[in-house]
Amino acid sequence: MRAALVLLVATALLIVVPSSARAGWNDGQEHESRILSDRWNVWVGGFVPSFKTSVAIGSRGLLGTLFRLEDTLGLEEDVSTGRIGGFYRFSAKRAILFDYTGMNRDATRQLERDIVIGDGDDRVTYTAGAIIASKFDNDIFTVTYRHSFINNGKTEAGFTAGLSAFNFDIALQGTGTVDDGVNEPVERDVEADNSFLIPVPSFGMYINHAFTKKWILRMNAGILNLDVGDIEGRYLNTSVTVDYIITRHFGLGGGFTRQDVDVSDTGPDNPYAVEYRLGGPTLYFSLVF
Repeated sequence: MRAALVLLVATALLIVVPSSARAGWNDGQEHESRILSDRWNVWVGGFVPSFKTSVAIGSRGLLGTLFRLEDTLGLEEDVSTGRIGGFYRFSAKRAILFDYTGMNRDATRQLERDIVIGDGDDRVTYTAGAIIASKFDNDIFTVTYRHSFINNGKTEAGFTAGLSAFNFDIALQGTGTVDDGVNEPVERDVEADNSFLIPVPSFGMYINHAFTKKWILRMNAGILNLDVGDIEGRYLNTSVTVDYIITRHFGLGGGFTRQDVDVSDTGPDNPYAVEYRLGGPTLYFSLVF
């Protein structure tokens, strides 16, 4: 429902804004604005997201406990991190975009519930009352192809096809019960460390609109709904930003971005499930040329 609403609003904007794009653009003024015409754009800035993360990691075909990292392990819900992104424009209608951000969180907390997590051939059970040190690192890299069906120098709109790579690394250390499926379970100090990479394709649409040559509004929405074999996935990525071009090659921008990812693999080899939400404000400096 949320994805459908986003696309509905974006579609309405694609219809309404282009029709009014020519209105208010002063006669004799060059029909061209930065970002909508530059070949290169690179930006670097900060991102302050809020998280909601649930993870289940299994082994030997059995999925472990689905637990909320922020509630169960005490990981921070709000963090600050850096971001880098930009685009290269092949022509007025074609461009390639990239975006990268990485986040690291750690905490120590006494568990209030049991957690079962897979670790290779072993399954580790951390019982309620155990003191657990945890870390959760994740990197997000996105590459997107963008094709414009309109770019008149003031309004640019079209469709996107992208691929996001979510790299997750979760580690828990404390006293747990280890079961290797062969010998009797044994209790000892153990670290369960798992890393997995989730590639997520998406398709969507975007619109950029220049209110003046220096003020540009940018809106993007990408979605995916996948059900193939043992893998199920849903993905939504939205962003709204405003850029102000200060000089010929320098600008400032800011806005809000959100990503929702639900992915599960219930296959026999290292099954997992991830429910990942992050969203928050972003501010950046940009170079345009």
